[in-house]
Amino acid sequence: MGDRLVVAVMCGPVEPRDTDLDGRWFLMLPARPWAAEVFRSRLGIWLEELAWPVDQFVAVVTAVNEAVTNSIEHAYPPREVAGACPVDDEGVVSVEATLLSLVDSGTRRLWLVVHDGGSWDPLGEVTMQGTGLRVARELMDELSVHRGGFDAPVEPPGTVVSMLTPAVPRPAVD
Repeated sequence: MGDRLVVAVMCGPVEPRDTDLDGRWFLMLPARPWAAEVFRSRLGIWLEELAWPVDQFVAVVTAVNEAVTNSIEHAYPPREVAGACPVDDEGVVSVEATLLSLVDSGTRRLWLVVHDGGSWDPLGEVTMQGTGLRVARELMDELSVHRGGFDAPVEPPGTVVSMLTPAVPRPAVD
């Protein structure tokens, strides 16, 4: 017998799964409008656990939200399926955060990666002209976008937005 592929289509929220393993956080959700709130909430909980400074807490959540929202809105054009909700072809968005401790300076940063498996419009251009990515760039020390899809594939396929936060102080040890 040959291999089988099972595809499940979900029209509503699923219980997200996130992980926190030694300074790493990861969450993958369907590319649906409701997912942006789940990413913000779950990332916020992790940042609280890290005692991330409030001003940078807001910056991190805002920058990630802008990148996630772009993926949700642009990576997977919806299509109608007879008798069902609109389907995003295997549309998922993931966010991975890695805590970087800078021992010599007593500071820490986050390396953030937002990834989708979609593709850019082949007639469109990859620019930083959109408000969302411009806002995210202002909030981060570094931000880069690598696009995949039609004529410029990246490994893994899709679009990857990588961000590096400004350095913040490590929390005081009691």
